[in-house]
Amino acid sequence: MKLLQYVIQDLCYAGLRKEQFDLVYEDVKESNRKLLISWSISMSLFWIMSLIMSLNSDAYAACRAVYASALIGCIVTITCAFAAKRFPVLVNPAKYLFDFATLGAGIGIALCQADVRTITMFVMAVFIPVCFIERTLTIIGIQIAAVISYILLAKGIIADEIYSWGLLNQIIFSIGGIMVCHVSNKARYERYLYAETTRQLAEIQMGYAYHDQMTRLLNRRAYAEQIERMKKDMPEMLCVVIADVNGLKDVNDSLGHDAGDELIIAAADCLTAAFDNTELIYRTGGDEFCIITEGKAEETQQCIDKLAALTAEWEGQYIRGISISCGMATNAQSADLDAIIQKADSIMYEHKRAYYQTHGRK
Repeated sequence: MKLLQYVIQDLCYAGLRKEQFDLVYEDVKESNRKLLISWSISMSLFWIMSLIMSLNSDAYAACRAVYASALIGCIVTITCAFAAKRFPVLVNPAKYLFDFATLGAGIGIALCQADVRTITMFVMAVFIPVCFIERTLTIIGIQIAAVISYILLAKGIIADEIYSWGLLNQIIFSIGGIMVCHVSNKARYERYLYAETTRQLAEIQMGYAYHDQMTRLLNRRAYAEQIERMKKDMPEMLCVVIADVNGLKDVNDSLGHDAGDELIIAAADCLTAAFDNTELIYRTGGDEFCIITEGKAEETQQCIDKLAALTAEWEGQYIRGISISCGMATNAQSADLDAIIQKADSIMYEHKRAYYQTHGRK
């Protein structure tokens, strides 16, 4: 059973697990699209040269129609390959069209000009389709189709000694091509998997570097870098909101840090729901957050009002409610970003003092 599983994995998924194969499939498809363009252009030039030779030499005249048909097939595949940038579904059909056009041209030349030179060219044509990054099963299918087509079409048309020589060579080259392409494509798929895994790891590391692990919001490092960027290129409209959780120290002291963590996470969730964009919100301290938006002050104030409504309804496992003090400032009040942040911070502390005076806390 394990042997069968291994064979299926090798034939169908280039030696990868199915989930790994699916992970890199789109990248491989895009690579095949680019390869299709390169191969189609190269083969188009080859068929054009062949057509010119057929016009200047009677030895190639019999294959003129084959050259022209193959050139048309290549032009079609070039068109499809470029169109596949917008319509990716065209990649595989265009690739198979190129395969069959190339194989068909090889067979056509073998039938029209049956000598050793053209039989050798037919064998070369078998290798063209396997230059794409393919599953081994697909490669086997292409090679079997080539051998069967040669047997069915060439028998009785090509002289026996040339036919036998060509068939033997085609079988040998097909087997060799399958083996070489199997090893090569497995390595190519593994490189794509390695690249994808490396990219995902980099994203994870970037997430740790710029995101707070408790709240999943952007952290102080991301905040500092964004401030530096905005100092160099201040948006036309800018609103800064400083938000601070009320009573966190009391919660930590009376109910424990699990309750305090619940309060911080609740604040992050309410801010995210109110501002509807985690890329605007930074956790800059233990219970302090900063929201930087490029919207109008009225729109930002609506978000603050929505935040107040959300916190009024919130109830947790350890604590029954949450309160957040906010202060907002805009670049209409100052062109200096540090001054805008300081103004928002001052307004937030005014609201915090009012909260503590009302609730009798310190």
